[in-house]
Amino acid sequence: MRTTLTASVAAAALLAATGCSDKPVETPAGTIHRYYTPNGRARIPGLRNSSGMTFDTDAGTLFIVQDSPPLLRKISTDGKLLASWKINDVDDIEGVAYLGNGRFAIAEESSGKIRFFHLEPGNPAVVFDAKAIQVAPPTHDNTGIEGICASPDGKKLYVVEEKTPKKLYEIDLDSGKIRSPWYLETLDIGDASGISPAPVEGHLLILSQESRKIIECDSKGVVLASLSLEKKRNGLGNKPVDKPEGVALDPKTKKIYICGEPDMFYIFEPTNAK
Repeated sequence: MRTTLTASVAAAALLAATGCSDKPVETPAGTIHRYYTPNGRARIPGLRNSSGMTFDTDAGTLFIVQDSPPLLRKISTDGKLLASWKINDVDDIEGVAYLGNGRFAIAEESSGKIRFFHLEPGNPAVVFDAKAIQVAPPTHDNTGIEGICASPDGKKLYVVEEKTPKKLYEIDLDSGKIRSPWYLETLDIGDASGISPAPVEGHLLILSQESRKIIECDSKGVVLASLSLEKKRNGLGNKPVDKPEGVALDPKTKKIYICGEPDMFYIFEPTNAK
């Protein structure tokens, strides 16, 4: 009996020392359902055909990519156009991700590639790296890769394929390895038009233009919360979010930004409601 008790005490001490437990690890709850927009919709004068959005964690500003003509637009967090850069030699840009230290990645739908670039002082155009990653097959039916975001540590990219099939890709930027961690087809959305880190660490936000909502998922694809972008919901007035194409998170303030075609801009803030 003494030997058994001693072994049990030792095992318990080992578990306590290593932080291990036989209790299941609980997934943090989602929070996106608590968001609302205090000001509704706004327009960004001069913006056309917005197709993706990202948050610059170094400067605290937003960047939007637009197609026709292809441009990179720097936007303040209150929706003012600050600067623009030409994006040459691209076709059908559908997403942008800030990687840190002035580097970006864009999703090019028609080629199925992720291309990388940086901004040079005084240069009116972006400068592409030689490196590119083939993520999905080329397409010309507007159903290919649509949204892109970087993980908070900048080590991974997440890319969504719009439909037929809806698909999520995870890219390890060190090794170049590409995998699909879970299936977007399981989500109750018509398409996937954008992606962003969620306010809760380890979660992702999936934006759907057709379904006009944001889905919050954990690392296994389990749906934890959702936010409707329909009219008269969550602070929106008599009009819904117009053709939502991009979503971005400010990790400090936890505000969520959405851009919609052609020049729409929305700010969503967390509430204290549970």
